[in-house]
This record gives sequence, structure tokens and C-alpha cells, in this order.
Amino acid sequence: MSAEEAAAAATTEKKTKAPKGKKETKPVEEEKPVVEEKPVVVIPPFMGVSNRKGCGVTVKSVAAADFIAAYAKHLKASGKIVPPAWAEYCKTSCAKELSPLNPDWYYIRAASIARHIYLRPCGVQNLRQVYGGLKRVGVRPNRFSLAAGGLIRRILIQLEAMQIVEKCPAGRKVSGRRITSQGRRELDNIAKQVIRETKNLPIRV
Repeated sequence: MSAEEAAAAATTEKKTKAPKGKKETKPVEEEKPVVEEKPVVVIPPFMGVSNRKGCGVTVKSVAAADFIAAYAKHLKASGKIVPPAWAEYCKTSCAKELSPLNPDWYYIRAASIARHIYLRPCGVQNLRQVYGGLKRVGVRPNRFSLAAGGLIRRILIQLEAMQIVEKCPAGRKVSGRRITSQGRRELDNIAKQVIRETKNLPIRV
């Protein structure tokens, strides 16, 4: 190696070395803010469930089974719905052979009636057809039988006392009971609570 090459190599080493007392500073990379991904709530295609975007949470946004169970629990805790003394022994229809096995069946039926009236105003006769069923008549074909009207009427009277439902005004095409503004607000709040509780649960198919 010649003297000129040695001198050139020494100057390049001096340039690359940092001066004494100072440390080499590496370029600092900008830290990107961490954005937490929110879980996406996928609503399964249940009957009576609305998948519209841009609308608030209503009773239609929740599966019927989840909403009825939550609202029945709410009615039982409030103490405003009181089952009659004979509720343990009565049948819900003449098509049934036994009384309901669930001890909270009265609250479940009240919650189901309130949800049905929320979706469409109707009367006692319509609800008797909704909760009716097939009756066995021996070797002959089964026949459709209506549900007990007195039981439905008693529940409607109690819901009307709670200002959940009211009678439809006379002179209109729809007769029977309809949901009130207070009842709509209360049922929507129960639906929001159900959405909040079942947000991170797996979707049922």
C-alpha cells in the first residue's frame, strides 16, 4: 500500500468516527398511535330482526328469545306484574295437557305479549290465535285450538296499568291494544341492555 492510499484511508476513518464525548445518534422512528379495533356486532338473520344501518337500537335489533328472557326478568324484578293465585295450576290452552313447567311462565308470556304489541297492534282474539296450538283428538287429525283468552286479557290489563300498552282509539281500522310512548321507550332500553350484554358472545346460527 502506498503512502497516498494510507493517508486517504486514515481520513475516511476520521470522518466515520464520532467526535469524543458525543455518542452516535440514530434516527428516531415516529411511533404510530395504536388504534384498538372495536368488535363488530353481526346480527344473525332472526325473524323480526332489523339489519338497517343508521338507525338506533330497538326491539327489532334483538333476537326474540333474548329480548323476552331479559324483559321477563325485568318484569319479575319490578314487582308490577303479579301472577294470579291459580297460575300454578292453570293451562294456557285447552290443547295443552299440563300447566307450564317453568315457574316464571307468567312473566315470559307477559313479555312476549308486550313485544308482539310493540311490533303490531292487536287484540285478545288475535293473541289467542298467536298462542294457540294443535289439539289431539284421538285417531282423528289434530285440530287447531285457541289459547286461553282470560289469561291474555289479565296480562293486558296489568300492562295497561303499567302504561306499557293502551287501547286503540275508536274509529280506526286497527282495534285492540297498541304500545304507548313510555312502553316503547322502556322496551327499547331493554333491547339496548341485551345488545350490551351479548356484544362479545359468539353469534348463534
